[in-house]
Amino acid sequence: LGDTLIVSTWLSAIRRETATRQYEIHRQTDQQLIARSQSNYLWTDLVTKKPIPIPEHFRQDMSENNVLYQ
Repeated sequence: LGDTLIVSTWLSAIRRETATRQYEIHRQTDQQLIARSQSNYLWTDLVTKKPIPIPEHFRQDMSENNVLYQ
């Protein structure tokens, strides 16, 4: 309680229809790692419920914040 935290996030494993967002949370005072997590994203067509390619505007936005861009 009362700690200032630093949250870092980046993309990895970007594929045709999927991407993974990585997270790390550190305590500011001593840089101690508090938590590490990831979220997996799958783009889908809302009507058909089937996977679709990541829209180009998302790809462009993600290109500056990724580890592996394929």
